[in-house]
Amino acid sequence: MNSTCIDMLINVSVNYPELNGIKYQTDEETIALKFALKGMKTGDHLPGLQMKLRKCYHLYHTLYHTQPKMFNISVNELEGIVFFTLYRDQATLTEEEIDLYINIMKEDYDHYLVKDNINIKTIDTYKQSLKKNLLHRICKSRNCNSFWAFRQGGKVFVLNK
Repeated sequence: MNSTCIDMLINVSVNYPELNGIKYQTDEETIALKFALKGMKTGDHLPGLQMKLRKCYHLYHTLYHTQPKMFNISVNELEGIVFFTLYRDQATLTEEEIDLYINIMKEDYDHYLVKDNINIKTIDTYKQSLKKNLLHRICKSRNCNSFWAFRQGGKVFVLNK
């Protein structure tokens, strides 16, 4: 994981309250973007959402002439909350692509999304501190498989849990 990737994940985590969590799996070099939807059953509208996201994914990469390695979706329901997770390879994922997915989620499912209401966008020092802390832990560790970074009051950024 390079510094640019960490910057991207921290920016996305801080700037998008619609995103419930981010996980970076170092061994597979994949990024998982997790959304939590409350009041929706797994059968309701989700096949249409998955199809819409896949179409946008294909169109986006056709326009930018990129060849992603991975695009997967998983849906799990737990105690009335649907966890909708997008999996992408780290090498071709961009903030613009993440923004596209988040806007699609907000467009049709905003009233279902469980959002983090803490406004932390303006705190650049938080981003810098989080990045420095993560890089320090990565450099000190020989086995990068249990890093956590918590956003005060909510979101969790996980490296290879």
